[in-house]
Amino acid sequence: LHDIGKNLVASMLEGAGWTVEAERVEERAAMRLALATRSWDVVIADHSLPRFSGHEALQLTNDCGTDAPFILVSGSIGEDAAVAALHAGAKDCINKASLARLAPAVERSLAGVEAQLERRKAERALRDSLDRLNALVNASPLAIVGLDLEARVTLWNPAAERIFGWPEAQVLGRIPPSVGPAQQADFSSHQDQAIAAGS
Repeated sequence: LHDIGKNLVASMLEGAGWTVEAERVEERAAMRLALATRSWDVVIADHSLPRFSGHEALQLTNDCGTDAPFILVSGSIGEDAAVAALHAGAKDCINKASLARLAPAVERSLAGVEAQLERRKAERALRDSLDRLNALVNASPLAIVGLDLEARVTLWNPAAERIFGWPEAQVLGRIPPSVGPAQQADFSSHQDQAIAAGS
């Protein structure tokens, strides 16, 4: 909590069924320390303070790299400042006269963070899967060639380079070329093996 009444905010969230463990900070150094030494679910900040503004608190939260959503609370923030805060990364801006909106805002923000973490997890899994597939394709002793709907080359593994005699850079995006003369015997051998395997 960035200088908002700790008891007030805690009571609002506890009234909505949350179990609250909060820390109130009023200066940049104290907030930096709190963000560095503990993992927080949400950061709730007051917009206008003489020594440490909500804008500064938001920037510090962004700089520390936490996934905790940032919610700005104010009794005087204008529309332009609220929009600027949202563009800078705040998840919500709530007027102090409407603190009943705080608990739903926290719930929405945490749900958004959970969805974001799930997306990251899925993206990492997809990257890992593609890395494994690329490793298998590149290590394969068989020529593996991918074509798009216009029969242009989209995949050309090292074995294809060796068997067909054309480097990947010269065939990607083009119609597959014929086999080079130097590779004709090797290609014929592979053809014979494929026919024998299929008979």
